[in-house]
Amino acid sequence: MYKKLLYVFLVIFFLLQIYVVSLQGLPSWDEVVYLSNAKSYIGEVHFQEDFRFPLISLIIAGFWLFTGESVLIAKLLVIFISTANMLVFYHVSKHFLKKDNLALLSTVTLALTAQYLFWATKIYTDILTIFLALLTLLLLIKNTDPKYILLAGFLAGLSFSARFSTLITLAIIGAFFLLNKNYLKNVSSFGAGFFVALLPWFISGLKNHANPLYFVISQHKVLQTYTQFESPMILLQNLFLEYNLALFILILFFFSNLQKKNNYELLLISIILVNLLYFAFFVNLKLPRYLLAISPFIIIALYLQVKAMSKSKLQRNALITFILISVLLTAIPQFNEMHKQTICTSTGAVKESITYLEDITQPGQTIISSIWVYYGYYLNLEAYSFWTNNISELVLSHEPDYFALSTRAGALIDEELTDTHHIELLTRFEDNCGYDVTLYKRVRN
Repeated sequence: MYKKLLYVFLVIFFLLQIYVVSLQGLPSWDEVVYLSNAKSYIGEVHFQEDFRFPLISLIIAGFWLFTGESVLIAKLLVIFISTANMLVFYHVSKHFLKKDNLALLSTVTLALTAQYLFWATKIYTDILTIFLALLTLLLLIKNTDPKYILLAGFLAGLSFSARFSTLITLAIIGAFFLLNKNYLKNVSSFGAGFFVALLPWFISGLKNHANPLYFVISQHKVLQTYTQFESPMILLQNLFLEYNLALFILILFFFSNLQKKNNYELLLISIILVNLLYFAFFVNLKLPRYLLAISPFIIIALYLQVKAMSKSKLQRNALITFILISVLLTAIPQFNEMHKQTICTSTGAVKESITYLEDITQPGQTIISSIWVYYGYYLNLEAYSFWTNNISELVLSHEPDYFALSTRAGALIDEELTDTHHIELLTRFEDNCGYDVTLYKRVRN
């Protein structure tokens, strides 16, 4: 019965995400970068950021080989992954909770969390990372055969290449399942699979940058250079906004199990606490979506505590209702935010500026912009950021053909400099969401 309900839920969830995608306009900033990187795998591009996590772009590129380049195809692929993740999570939670009904409820709860709702249709690395990490966990739960451990290591390597910080969760899972009497054989099999998964990135880094660890090192350098450390209190605030009063049940779970020797409970506690400490003190930004890395484990912990606390069916149902209401308190406003974002990106100033430039630019021309990634991907231009207010330095460094600037994302050109550098105003776009784009053309002698 519960499996049928699960499949009904998965179909509804999949169709809901397709509906959300049908309303969306332009992809968000990082989505555009991953799309441009995907295009670079199958064709010539003039803009890419190859220090980004590589896996999501490579997967998209693989599908584009058969379908042709399409943002819709990339979105459908992400929806498929986020829906498949629900199925994997159901089986993982069923192993922890031992009850089909609680496993189904935990799956629905994960789908209803604000962050999962928002990012399930986004071309980002987070959902893919969770999917591969949970697949790794599921394989290790169900199989001790060396060939399955090898496959689990391969999936773990892919998860790491999707997002490097997942190494924390993978290391804890690996230590829990592999460090037994056969630990040498287990760790060797797991490590071999992990290495094989990363081998293409080592080769690519060595070939293109003379450094097999290029992706890891460059990602670290970029984050350290362009982000500033935020207070750990922001992380706690995000955690409360995501789960609200249900966090009290999570705290009870910690206190109830820290003194016990229940291995699975300690596994969950380790994954949650170590990741929280890492995000709090070793990661500069405290973005709400980072909680996706531990959301599956938090939800399993919540329902394990419900199971432990319930003395009657009535009490259990009350606690489950409490969890669902706590999650929905954030999820419902998230729907409103998604709707607002859809309106702004469907007919906004950025999209209008892309349409305008499409008719007057040629691939390979150079543009400098405070929103450069959009012109790099959609128009295949050499796109650079507005990294200084010194127009003379920008012109000398990049010999730009166009400027596209937004007061929301950067300063406008000083009108006194337009004559000096033969820069003329083309047009300006504004929308009702607070965005504006002003386009300039550099007239060459």
